[in-house]
Amino acid sequence: MSHKYIFEMIEIDLPFCSRTWGNSPCTASLSSKTKNKCWNLRAGCGDVPNFAEGTPLTLRFCKDGPIPKGLVAFPVLSSVKASSPTVNIAGSDPDMSSLGKLASLSFTLGDFTYHERGIDPYLADRISGAAQFSGIGYTPADQGTFLNKLKDRWPNYAGANVRRILGYIVDGVLTDAQTQHFFIKEIDGPNNGAVSVKAYGVLDLANKKTALCPKPTSGVIDRDMTATSTTFTLTPAGVGNAQYAASGWVCISSEIMRFARVGNVFTVARGQRRTAASSHSAGDTVQQVYTARRARIDTVLHDLVQNYTDTPTTYLDAAQRLQNSDEVGRWGASILLETDIVTPTAVATLLSELSDLGCSIWEDEFSQKIKIRMNRPVDTDIVRAVSDRTAKDIRQKDNDQDRLTQILFMSKRSDPTKPLSDDTNFDVKMLTVDPDAMDLHNGKISSRTIRTRWLDQGDDATVAIASLRLLDRFKRAPKTVSITLDAKEKGVRLADVIEVNSDELADSTGLPSSKLLQVTSREEPIAYHDIKVLCQAFSFDGRYWYIAPNDAPTYNLATDEQKATYAFISPDADGFTDDIAYQVI
Repeated sequence: MSHKYIFEMIEIDLPFCSRTWGNSPCTASLSSKTKNKCWNLRAGCGDVPNFAEGTPLTLRFCKDGPIPKGLVAFPVLSSVKASSPTVNIAGSDPDMSSLGKLASLSFTLGDFTYHERGIDPYLADRISGAAQFSGIGYTPADQGTFLNKLKDRWPNYAGANVRRILGYIVDGVLTDAQTQHFFIKEIDGPNNGAVSVKAYGVLDLANKKTALCPKPTSGVIDRDMTATSTTFTLTPAGVGNAQYAASGWVCISSEIMRFARVGNVFTVARGQRRTAASSHSAGDTVQQVYTARRARIDTVLHDLVQNYTDTPTTYLDAAQRLQNSDEVGRWGASILLETDIVTPTAVATLLSELSDLGCSIWEDEFSQKIKIRMNRPVDTDIVRAVSDRTAKDIRQKDNDQDRLTQILFMSKRSDPTKPLSDDTNFDVKMLTVDPDAMDLHNGKISSRTIRTRWLDQGDDATVAIASLRLLDRFKRAPKTVSITLDAKEKGVRLADVIEVNSDELADSTGLPSSKLLQVTSREEPIAYHDIKVLCQAFSFDGRYWYIAPNDAPTYNLATDEQKATYAFISPDADGFTDDIAYQVI
């Protein structure tokens, strides 16, 4: 009889050098300054210019118990807590960051002694003494504990890849495994023989103090400038090539200039982007400006993530810019962004602001992708059916504080150098009110104010689309439903659509009703036992679908599938005898 065991493992990748100590091109040698051969890690390297990161050294840790055949893992893992990300649909939840809750992982390892075979490339020299300038050898297992020594050898661990792997061991073989991907942020200890590790999902990299857009530039003008000067030179020498593009926009004080650069010499057009030319003093900082001109929202997202954070390219889809980018082409192609950002700003802040335009951004820690979803009705989504028979538990909660009756949208800044919080700096202030929503709530107003730097061209059409979609979805209190599913439903992911038919969601006559929901968070309280998802009502009043292709039949000849997939246009209101008319949002 085969036995089946739940198996949980942590993998950590160490950036391992592909060179060999003292062998060309490595020129490292022992000395009074370099007392030990390295461990092929960056700290302790004897020839830093020739350090070359190769295949990582992967350390594996598991709990005490059965281990898959052929796997080398240290059975010192004592506790694990993993949290999947939460998606904040179009920034609709004011109590949560617009990027939702980030994925996180924490675990504890017991420290231990170890001979270091298979880990230390110079183990034999360590024992003989040839790896030490003193010539005195030692046995690693008799000198200190492994994790304590590892922290000293690898102090710059932040951002390293760490994975949580869950699966079953059947007849000694790991099966049905799933992997979650994270990045190390903090290692505490050893304390009382234990090491605690905290890791987060990829979007945490956008929160780093170094993840700023535009990147800070430090060049300063070498002499005073009048309001009519068209050239200036930066100091210190070489800063132009090191920090600035060959052309673009820069900002000095509160003036934006268009520039072309050769070395440290800039030729400029003054008073650009609604700013005025003015005089400047020697020593004033020249900050390069981030600009977007009629750019699609997914293009900007890709640019921010790829060029202003340390996000690995595996999380970006080069062909689609970001995973689900075809979603933007279908539901957001007309949303074209235009902005000038003159102050280095956290990328996480900029990504959050984009959600105000009707998109959600989150990470999938299983597939290693960053994903986009526009605020829109059900389209080509695969809808999962859930009922009282298939769910272990269904609970609902109303969220009246999150409903909307009107949206005040501020756009087109008069001066891009002023703070976003300055309400007097917006030329366009559009208030969109949903009278139906007001009627639903007896005239009670629930308002949201959105200030955006991303529509400096004054795009009223985009503002109208974003406002109407938000109002249509959230004019009723966005009910949340918590559903506990069996572990076999582990394929459920964030933003998936679920159709629930339950007595807990009865209609006004008391009969079970069918509701469309969208998954906003996903947890596994007990690994490989339960899947708990939190869902938000996915309701748009009306019948919204994508315009039918030219070769589609007329409505009366269309199949039920075509009617459910595409929108049809009728010359009169009575053209859809079997259903309500389609609407455009």
